[in-house]
Amino acid sequence: MESSTLLPRGTISEVLTRLRDIHRPTPQELADAVGMSYTTYLKTERGQREPSFLMILKLCRLYKTDLLDFVSQLSDGELERTELGIEKQRQKIARKKAEALKAKVVDLKTGQAVNPLLYR
Repeated sequence: MESSTLLPRGTISEVLTRLRDIHRPTPQELADAVGMSYTTYLKTERGQREPSFLMILKLCRLYKTDLLDFVSQLSDGELERTELGIEKQRQKIARKKAEALKAKVVDLKTGQAVNPLLYR
């Protein structure tokens, strides 16, 4: 494979797509290498799914590339971004808080409306 210094740096998805384009494994070879269906793997290439560390190691083995070479192809922004699972959890919490603020909670003793976030 050509030196990673000559390749543009990008996201994990972009690097995985580039490696697949260079090495051209069959869908079955790729699925066997990572231990999942090809369509599930493609979600990783589309940025819809976060790859596990083990998956990255298996792909490095399939493509006969060094892990450090793989990492050197990642952009600084990619290495600084929030993990997809964490970002989804933050969005879920924000959505629940927004829904709670819309809710009307009444204290049964006083009959007065109260802050719904106090009753979570």
